[in-house]
Amino acid sequence: MDKSVFVEQAAQEAAEAEIVPGDGRADALLREARARIYHWPADFRGFECKIAYLDGVDSFEGTLSTGGSRRIELDLPGLADSRWLRFQIEELLAHREAPEVNKMASKTGCSWGDWDENYGRRIDFLGDKMSSFYRIKDRKLTQIGRRYKGRNFIINIDAHHSYDDKFVANFYTAYYWSNEDEKLVQVETYLDEYQKVGEVHLPARRLVTEAVDGKLRSRCVSFSEPALLKEKSA
Repeated sequence: MDKSVFVEQAAQEAAEAEIVPGDGRADALLREARARIYHWPADFRGFECKIAYLDGVDSFEGTLSTGGSRRIELDLPGLADSRWLRFQIEELLAHREAPEVNKMASKTGCSWGDWDENYGRRIDFLGDKMSSFYRIKDRKLTQIGRRYKGRNFIINIDAHHSYDDKFVANFYTAYYWSNEDEKLVQVETYLDEYQKVGEVHLPARRLVTEAVDGKLRSRCVSFSEPALLKEKSA
């Protein structure tokens, strides 16, 4: 199975990041919000399913077998470039994996920021090279911000699914600005749906609509007939 560059890079960045003591209130708020995120058990072995990918007028069907975000086997006949699709699958899986499995969570402390009536308390990750921050309201992550080379983004999470008293994003919007002139350069909306298989909730559908360069593009990936794997894929 092909390995995930996205997840490995995120885990490496988290492992190498400086750890700075934070404000006790902010750190406690973050721990509580993270504890409320829906994750698969640490011993989750993966799944296989049929997959359908729709990109405008083009459609593709195939199969997916995965032992987790780092190991994905995707077979989609006719699809010449699978990079976007593979990234979406990796990102979906990584955020459902147990934190001790994906190892992407920052361990540094946080500062206690301002309050927004819509999105809640801001906390900034101290010493973070990407100037990352969250907003938290009602014990849920509601906003995520980061700065990369060339641009920065903010994600507003406006709806959550609730599973077993845990939460996972349902509908969210990502806004991207140029670091050079702070102009808005791209907007993406995400709609994620899940399906219960056995005792876990697996991805069922992701719809992404992107506005960039004066054009609108919608892409959708659907997962059907899922079956849990009894042994973890190599």
